[in-house]
Amino acid sequence: MAHFEEGGAQRDARLRQQGLLAAFLDSGRTLPLAVSPRPKVSIVVVTHNQAELTFGCLVRVQEQVTVPMELIVIDNASNDDTPRLLDRFSGARIF
Repeated sequence: MAHFEEGGAQRDARLRQQGLLAAFLDSGRTLPLAVSPRPKVSIVVVTHNQAELTFGCLVRVQEQVTVPMELIVIDNASNDDTPRLLDRFSGARIF
């Protein structure tokens, strides 16, 4: 199996997301997601130990999706900050 190595720009983006995630978790805030009981779009996010990337993804979904939606997040037993992060989002169905 090939191993993927991050380049400088990717590494910088990940570090930036890690800082944003840490600030969000330290703030104690929650982030409500505008989901609909009658969605036209289903968004499924599958994650494992990628809290900073999951945070960025969910924030972008909240900011950019303009149609009625449902959000399903499947966490594959993460042991990083992902469970803590997902506790701060309301509206998503989390498995």
